[in-house]
Amino acid sequence: MSTKIYAYKAGSRSAKALADALGVRLLKQETRWEPVVGDRVINWGSSRPSFGTFSKWTNSPVAVNVAACKLATFNKLKEMGVAIPEFTTDLAIAKQWQASGSIIVARSVLRGNSGEGITVVDDQRDLSTIPDIKLWVKYIKKKHEYRVHVMQGKVIDVQVKKRRRVVGDLEAYAPEPRIRNLANGYVFCREGI
Repeated sequence: MSTKIYAYKAGSRSAKALADALGVRLLKQETRWEPVVGDRVINWGSSRPSFGTFSKWTNSPVAVNVAACKLATFNKLKEMGVAIPEFTTDLAIAKQWQASGSIIVARSVLRGNSGEGITVVDDQRDLSTIPDIKLWVKYIKKKHEYRVHVMQGKVIDVQVKKRRRVVGDLEAYAPEPRIRNLANGYVFCREGI
């Protein structure tokens, strides 16, 4: 019985650091590895592992696949009773929200990060003219934004997005301040950092 780490991409520095810290082998995507019953694989972000359903996964590829897709994540969170913004894939519903004065976040990319594929609509433009939208979300004005990491049903880490300390004009740093990503000057921080 042994533990291995399988990373989402070859060359992942964080996966290598974890493998080194744990003193375990980092499996490469092209690795020809024959697992033994009882082996454990720590999945470091891969939704499509090259291994079958052989042994115990920590962070299963199915769970990663859900977490990587914004729509699948919203559906799962809603199913679990977690409070989330209203969302829809129905343009007619998004238009109703817009007509009632809501700001709409339109997503053309479901598996993106760092604000990729997001259009914030706070005017009365025709939503039909925004191409390839796969998800409409009601924008919620907020003071804080968090990322919560859960493992085996327990919270193991909490991060908050904060404005990066920079020298100079912060306003020039934020072309769309409602999207809290690195390009707009936001980074994830832990308590006390």
